[in-house]
Amino acid sequence: MSRSISVFGTSHRLQGALKADHLLQINDHGYKRYLEHQLRANRFDFVFEEATEFGPTIAEDVATKFLGPGHYLDLDPHPRNRARFGIPPLREEHTPINPYGPDDGFVQHEDLEGQDKREELWVSRVQGQSFDSALLICG
Repeated sequence: MSRSISVFGTSHRLQGALKADHLLQINDHGYKRYLEHQLRANRFDFVFEEATEFGPTIAEDVATKFLGPGHYLDLDPHPRNRARFGIPPLREEHTPINPYGPDDGFVQHEDLEGQDKREELWVSRVQGQSFDSALLICG
């Protein structure tokens, strides 16, 4: 039987990471209920998450509750731990869309080599787990 992964994109602010900046978090009880529903309805047997070592997260708690210990994995190392995996520091640069007017947003500049190495690590970590159908939460 082939394995499958469903990717769920969300805001880091909804993930409820215990060690993240609580001032930026959004406490949305619907997010937890949505994850619980997904685990029941889709018969996922594993949860992966880009939590960057800021957990435990809501998804980790839900996965442990519904699937038991050992069915959750945070794929992403904390920025200070990434060098161990050959991942260069990510560039954190932004350019305002309208630097002289109202704050209408920004363009974020990303270092593709660093992002590529992060995702290679994620794939390696996924391949090392036993599952049939997984949910991957990516902020």
